[in-house]
Amino acid sequence: MRRLLNVGRHLALVAGALVVFALSASVTMYLMMRQPIVRTPALVGTPLAEARRWAERAGLTLEVKSTLHDDRYPAGVIVEQWPPSGMAVKRGQPLRVSVSLGPGPSRPPEASERGAPSAGELAPAMGGGSEGSPSTRLDEERASPTSSVSPSGSTQEREQSPEGTSEHPLRRRSER
Repeated sequence: MRRLLNVGRHLALVAGALVVFALSASVTMYLMMRQPIVRTPALVGTPLAEARRWAERAGLTLEVKSTLHDDRYPAGVIVEQWPPSGMAVKRGQPLRVSVSLGPGPSRPPEASERGAPSAGELAPAMGGGSEGSPSTRLDEERASPTSSVSPSGSTQEREQSPEGTSEHPLRRRSER
């Protein structure tokens, strides 16, 4: 009989510990899940210092994911952001941005300006460069705003957003 009472006490202790664990886990999950939802501010075209202030006011952290040369924006201005402006996110989430380094470095003078024939001038003389040739198609694809050419020369079409602008590859990857 005494042995049965000892087993009962041990079971009661284990059951009590499980109840305490379940309650503490439930309270923790409740507190974690009820973080307020905020809308991401529009930061594209904003100087980095001002963008940091906007992000802090919204309760978000600003992370600079990359810097790149951009002819449209001066140095130190946000060029792109993820998540996009107006998206609902939980407070404390990171806002990833790319910052402009200003216009790209100046290019060396064109070959035709130096007196040497350019590749376009040499192509017809060598039997290439006609309409539809690989070099002409590659040049056209590089100029197309909806395609991108990989270093190997293959062309990839970019998705178009409803507004008609090209989607950033990281945005597609994040939505999967």
